[in-house]
Amino acid sequence: MAQDGYSMTARPSSSRAGLPAGTAPPLRGTPAGSSPSRSGAGGAGGGGLAAGLGASAVTTPAPAATMSALPTAPPPVRPSDDDDVLTVDELVAWLRLSESTVLKLLSERAIPARKVGHQWRVRRGRVRDWLDGRE
Repeated sequence: MAQDGYSMTARPSSSRAGLPAGTAPPLRGTPAGSSPSRSGAGGAGGGGLAAGLGASAVTTPAPAATMSALPTAPPPVRPSDDDDVLTVDELVAWLRLSESTVLKLLSERAIPARKVGHQWRVRRGRVRDWLDGRE
């Protein structure tokens, strides 16, 4: 019968499998890779066709085969978290101190930081070093 490109009309049965052409044989509880004699499909060639074609169609999905052929992009480059620049509010949350304590430590230069305009900026790595006693 005819095929219009979008939908398929019924086709005559294939003489080998007893199924319409283009359809996969059903798996009847047979694990992939089992022998035709254990499939319980009865009849000559029917079990062999179901085990041979059906198992390969089920164990090798098409998307995985096409995805493995595509080149993989490297993960995006992200700077180390030691290079993160923190604001006073972020530093307060990270150190779990009050804002007035953090501002006092910044103004006394106890915490290594830079003032940009009227705002403090602190590198996470430098504060980590200060907390560890290396700064």
